Amino acid sequence: MNSRHTPSRAFTLTELLVVISLVVLLLAVAVPAFSSMLYSNDRSLADNQLRIAMQNARDAAVRSDGGDAAAVFLLPPNGKLRIVTCVRVGELRDLNNQNQEVIRDVFVPVPLLQPIDLPKGWTVRGFAAPGAIVTDSSGWYEGAHLVAGEGNWVLPETGFFDKNVANSGRNRQSFMIRYSAGSGGVAPRSSREALVLDVIGNQAFRNAGVFANYRLDQATDVPSMARRILDIGSGLTLAQQRELLGDASSDTVLCREVAQVSLQDERRVVSGLAGRSVNSATGSVYGTPGNPQTVPITPTIDTSIFNLGNGRDISRAINELVVGQYLGRGGKKVQTEVKLFGLDRYSGRVREVTP
Repeated sequence: MNSRHTPSRAFTLTELLVVISLVVLLLAVAVPAFSSMLYSNDRSLADNQLRIAMQNARDAAVRSDGGDAAAVFLLPPNGKLRIVTCVRVGELRDLNNQNQEVIRDVFVPVPLLQPIDLPKGWTVRGFAAPGAIVTDSSGWYEGAHLVAGEGNWVLPETGFFDKNVANSGRNRQSFMIRYSAGSGGVAPRSSREALVLDVIGNQAFRNAGVFANYRLDQATDVPSMARRILDIGSGLTLAQQRELLGDASSDTVLCREVAQVSLQDERRVVSGLAGRSVNSATGSVYGTPGNPQTVPITPTIDTSIFNLGNGRDISRAINELVVGQYLGRGGKKVQTEVKLFGLDRYSGRVREVTP
């Protein structure tokens, strides 16, 4: 029996071009849609995580047997923004930048309560009200890149210090949402700064002196150790207490309460200011100008990613951008989908607000 074999026909060049064009068209439609979906998911997750972190801190204050609780914001270089629930364990007679004695509250992380991380690239800024930042005075956000005397939306500056020495802590500062013990309401605004223990992993300076006797990096009960250090009967001198828990200590972050925070994708902040990209070493607007692979050991704006002038000019532009007042090309307001949050003073609950 004879069977016929029909030869297969190859695609013509025209047909191949049509198929390729269709694939390119589908990708052109699908990729932006997929990217938009990912952004929307991350934005929703960041919002939810922020609210959970605030609730954790409020719950800790309600359960507290005497010390206020706080949500503290930390941002490691090129890492995820972390919100840590902390509790007050005492106070310390510390020194400010003018070598004047000041009383500061001491906070430590609540044991067994995991910090809350935001999706990578998402940040929280705190609003430092006009007058809160005074250059070279208290030590809180005293950098020349900030606009003294005006309101500033500040990022946590917790990762730009020398981790190899014990006394680089003056370069570390952030902000907190503070809740009153027992009631869980927002704590009344205090003129005091707070020292928040954020122990670094470096071992180089822990083998001698007071650091060898008080290994905060190995403590199983950090609140108890911090209380022992602050205890008048500890046998430690005031200078030694300051070495361990003062603003100069690399293990602490100087904080103040804020009443408003903003939530944003840091990459969109940079693009909204017509910047090239976030600094590759820090994942933010901070970095060493002209050397994107190096993390600075003092808080420094990477001016090389913008065409806006010096660090203060960039900070002022960010302040305008966060509240929707920054004018881009053609004098049009730049929209970056920044969310602003305030707090109900009595209930302590977070609520979204408009500028």
